[in-house]
Amino acid sequence: MLNISTEIRIKYINALKNNITYNGVVIPIFDEILTADAVIPKINGAEIYILIENQQEMDYSVQNMCKYTIEAKRPIRVVTKFSLTGSRRICEDIAKMIDDKIRDGRDNNHLGIRDIKLQLARTLTESSQSHTAYSKVMIYSNILDI
Repeated sequence: MLNISTEIRIKYINALKNNITYNGVVIPIFDEILTADAVIPKINGAEIYILIENQQEMDYSVQNMCKYTIEAKRPIRVVTKFSLTGSRRICEDIAKMIDDKIRDGRDNNHLGIRDIKLQLARTLTESSQSHTAYSKVMIYSNILDI
């Protein structure tokens, strides 16, 4: 078995890679940071990309004698960056697509992990003199038996 953090990251990246499109354009996915040579598509005036962010792991609160259970929290951030004005709608639409690829809205999921729940989702707005960026951050709780 791989390291838990690596295993979950690979499952998320594989589930989303080349599978999230907006207006027919594939949205790039990055592992925590943008690479220097990254090509970021511009759709409806927004630069758009997805970050698989840092993971936290801890012992799950319920343990039994037969297996050891870990809870790993994996944040995903959708970023839409506009020149001055824009809408968070694109960001929210892409976040919904991501959620559909990861879980079916109940206790079931599409990644082969025992249990995935959307623990938190929040929208952030950042602005400067030249840009406005909307981000949707979703934190998924992943329960695994090891």
